Amino acid sequence: MKELDDYLRGKYSERSLSGYRHAIVRYLTWMGGEGKARTADYGDVLGYVNELRKGKLRPRTLHNLVFGIKIYYHYLCDTGRRADHPCRRLRLRDAVDRSIRLDELYTAADLDEVLTRGESKLTGLTGRNRVITGLLVYQALTVSEVVALQGADIELEAGRIHVAESANNLARTLPLVASQIMALHGYLSEDRPELLSKKWVKGPTLQPPDSETLLVSRFGQPLKSQAIKRIVNPNKTDKCYLPLRIRQSVIAQKLQAGHDLRAVQVFAGHRQIGSTEAYRQNELEQLRAGIERHHPLQ
Repeated sequence: MKELDDYLRGKYSERSLSGYRHAIVRYLTWMGGEGKARTADYGDVLGYVNELRKGKLRPRTLHNLVFGIKIYYHYLCDTGRRADHPCRRLRLRDAVDRSIRLDELYTAADLDEVLTRGESKLTGLTGRNRVITGLLVYQALTVSEVVALQGADIELEAGRIHVAESANNLARTLPLVASQIMALHGYLSEDRPELLSKKWVKGPTLQPPDSETLLVSRFGQPLKSQAIKRIVNPNKTDKCYLPLRIRQSVIAQKLQAGHDLRAVQVFAGHRQIGSTEAYRQNELEQLRAGIERHHPLQ
């Protein structure tokens, strides 16, 4: 599996790696080993999909598992182990629920609480964490956008930040609020140099201290996506905040406050205006959604 892992690591982010590997291992186990999987045809793959359906998986989970199978056969084709891809054109009709649960979004008070989190006893981490919570709340960045930021993306004198284009969102330049400028100045001038100076152990998963990445770990390594949720939720007994829902809440509150739809689209980096319109909902619709999700008879 090492060669497969190297293939996945070369094409996909570390955040996606474990999920794709899990999907592939699950498929190989069901097929009875890699030998049989290599020679499987379209009917064999459909048989596996039908077996998955018996588990009454959510459509999104089913789609992800099938996508993992496709990646596996791309790997076989790219490495010359197989000439054809048996399920390249396989499309599932299971509808994935992509609706925004506006009745479950955070309030303005909740977002204010998020900004107060991130306290750490370790040197340099409190300043870094406050930068992260600010980016989640004030700019509504996704986790992947936060960890991808480079030091050159910050213009403190101009009071703005550049967010690079990603697979899901467009590039954009967003203003920083005064408290963020102060937090970023402290982090860039004191905390980040301190973190980059920490000793590190060279190994298969560690790289030399990164001088380009904006946000780094306590050992000077590029910050992982998984760390963001732990930073936002340092205490398991407190209310849990999801980074994606923080972003959704900020976007929804901007629309509720009367901001122009196109302006909010640019702010969020949405490629389609329909993605932004999904956050619009009148009071009657919000009430109906809340009843449907929380009424005991539903």
